[in-house]
Amino acid sequence: MVMTARPRPSTGGLDAFAVLTAARISQERELSVAGVVRWILEPLSFMVVYAVFVGAILEQPQPAFPLFILAALIPFRMFTETINESMTVLKGYSTIIGNRSFPRGILPPVVVASNVPTFLLSLLLFVPFMVLYEVPVTATIAWLPVMIAILLLLTTAGTYIGALLGLYLPDFRGAIQNLLRVSFFASTGLYTHSQIPGPTLPDLITANPLSSIFDGFRTSILFGRPPNPFDLLYPTAFGLVVLAIGMTLYRWREREFAKEV
Repeated sequence: MVMTARPRPSTGGLDAFAVLTAARISQERELSVAGVVRWILEPLSFMVVYAVFVGAILEQPQPAFPLFILAALIPFRMFTETINESMTVLKGYSTIIGNRSFPRGILPPVVVASNVPTFLLSLLLFVPFMVLYEVPVTATIAWLPVMIAILLLLTTAGTYIGALLGLYLPDFRGAIQNLLRVSFFASTGLYTHSQIPGPTLPDLITANPLSSIFDGFRTSILFGRPPNPFDLLYPTAFGLVVLAIGMTLYRWREREFAKEV
């Protein structure tokens, strides 16, 4: 869909960011009850499938297993949904890219910001499951905003890469989306580190920064302890490196966007 909202010619970067984010939320996000329910049904449906298959059939010993899975699925949904949308953001704003002067570097973060409201609302799903499994609320839940900030950093970094891939390799969007889905299974999405067999596989799983995100969410909410320092530092460092690379490549091609979208 071609986005029609236009930042005013005189707006600065922050003003343009606010205008485009508000317009995107209005046009693409449904903050009605039905819209929010639709957004959160996907992680819930996957949670049920994984809980039955892994928890019941494969006898996953993890206590409160549905909550264990949900603590990975909600941030994963935010990550994948946003990067998938970033692959069409430049084409979506082709009209204003071609006709208006504004800081085009704000477009990937606009995609991130427009997904934040529904993501934050989906966090309320933790409440009934914490009540159901009698998981107490402890002071460690104060680490949750830190993990959210790291998730947003990692997601923003991915959107700059996603925007370029969507523009220059549009035929590979499906393959990229499949790789994003595989990243959940190549993480601690369904298992703890101690349950992953083999000498090499645990290291590969640990190298996936999403594993640290999932583990950080779980320790804050489910296990009542602060996140491991590695789960804070590694995805932050990874996100900063990818962000630097993505922004550099994005700025390198930015002047050509008007001709290429």
